[in-house]
Amino acid sequence: MGRRTVALGVATIGAVAVGVLTARGLRVPSRLRAVPKELTTRAEVPGIPGARYWTGVDIEPFVRDVLKARDREAKPREGSGLERELPAAALLGVSGGGDNGAFGAGLLCGWSKSGNRPQFKAVTGDQHGGSDRALRVRRPRV
Repeated sequence: MGRRTVALGVATIGAVAVGVLTARGLRVPSRLRAVPKELTTRAEVPGIPGARYWTGVDIEPFVRDVLKARDREAKPREGSGLERELPAAALLGVSGGGDNGAFGAGLLCGWSKSGNRPQFKAVTGDQHGGSDRALRVRRPRV
């Protein structure tokens, strides 16, 4: 065997060893257990308290936060010579995944290309597909 063959063999073994060690270190973390069904309405998003509303169970916290946000937005208008009444806002709720998600995505793409899609003040989605499309509506180039 020549020196070149030995060097190539050592390099190959080294590359395989590095690959194995890297693969072992890059394992997908184990998934935590799901929140028990009876506790889902009490689950919090870490670092974002009050990020979820359960309007089917208790709509009052949602209404309270919407009214507070409206007051925060209207207050600076008073001293600036603008009417306190806020202009109309376009809101969008996107739902559905799978085939329904594909339909919704196509509809939003066509609406955007038509040039008459409004600038939405708030966009939300109820499933992963809906949430993903909601982000794309806010930032169409994503």
